[in-house]
Amino acid sequence: MTSNTRVPKAEITGVYGAVLKRFTRKMFGEVPEALGVMWHNRPVLKFSLGLGQKAAKWNQCDEDLKSYAHMAVASLIGCTFCLDLGYFQAHNEGLDVAKAREVPRWRESDVFTPLERDVMEYAEAMPMWLNGGPAARLDLDGEVNTVASLVIEDGRITRIYAIRNPHKLARLDEEAELSR
Repeated sequence: MTSNTRVPKAEITGVYGAVLKRFTRKMFGEVPEALGVMWHNRPVLKFSLGLGQKAAKWNQCDEDLKSYAHMAVASLIGCTFCLDLGYFQAHNEGLDVAKAREVPRWRESDVFTPLERDVMEYAEAMPMWLNGGPAARLDLDGEVNTVASLVIEDGRITRIYAIRNPHKLARLDEEAELSR
């Protein structure tokens, strides 16, 4: 597998690293490149893994729609591992793999319903930027609850900001410098 990361992967070592590699191999069939990249900063890695576990518990959305949205964004940003993972999860969860295979071409394909098309279009339009960098937005009960943003300097993750202040979240469309 060729590397597409801008940040060089670190060697995953130690007991925690061995457990993590074993877990990811069981879950994904291989150790994702992102794990080696995030290994540079363990708090960021643990935050990301925790966030993923919490998001996996969300169950208000139809699983097919969630899968299509995730895969549409993965296709948009060119993450082949993410697409493979989405297809793998769709297959294992009994979702329609024929449709999952068509997600990268969803605009031209005729296998999707109008609702599925709306979900994928919305997912592609939702990437967030905060202070000139990518950010993840977490909504709770239809309201913005948290925004997390990574700062990368010299090819390493140096800071992570998790914003929960309602006053700052209310003006997310304005570019503003964050400070401590």
